[in-house]
Amino acid sequence: MKRSTLTGLSFLIVAVNLLTFKTALADMTDCHEPEATAGWQALLDKNPGDHDLIILYNLRLSLCKQVEEDALPLETASERFEAARQRVIEKWKSHNSRRQEEQPGAG
Repeated sequence: MKRSTLTGLSFLIVAVNLLTFKTALADMTDCHEPEATAGWQALLDKNPGDHDLIILYNLRLSLCKQVEEDALPLETASERFEAARQRVIEKWKSHNSRRQEEQPGAG
């Protein structure tokens, strides 16, 4: 397989993981749940250089802390995370779509 195909596949795999784990990742009530932490760790381990994923992870940590400290309502934290997650998913979809169009025989 070509490198571009592998890169496109890795984007697709992460996007599918984020879609699959939507509830677990977007719900800020799971900040201290071992399953949620394990899910994030698995995504980070599979995609160590994925800056968007790292940003989402750090955003989640920050939002969880703000909710714990009563500095931010839970609903607002969930909405902010979900908006950021959706932007990343759309970016990955767009990127993957462009890569497929660039491949010989596509279209």
